[in-house]
Amino acid sequence: SFDRPNIRYMLMEKFKPLDQLMRYVQEQRGKSGIIYCNSRAKVEDTAARLQSKGISAAAYHAGLENNVRADVQE
Repeated sequence: SFDRPNIRYMLMEKFKPLDQLMRYVQEQRGKSGIIYCNSRAKVEDTAARLQSKGISAAAYHAGLENNVRADVQE
């Protein structure tokens, strides 16, 4: 079914994207989530920036080796 009350979409106008993302992620501390980016490079960069701020994050995209993908999914 498409009625999934535990899933929601949220769109925000970008002003200071990284600052906005960091604030949102910190507000969600203890929860899981997915951040979508429009390129593999942006996925890698975003994951690295989150990690540098002490956030548990991993890049996940079609270009990853199968074993790396499996590790991220765990």
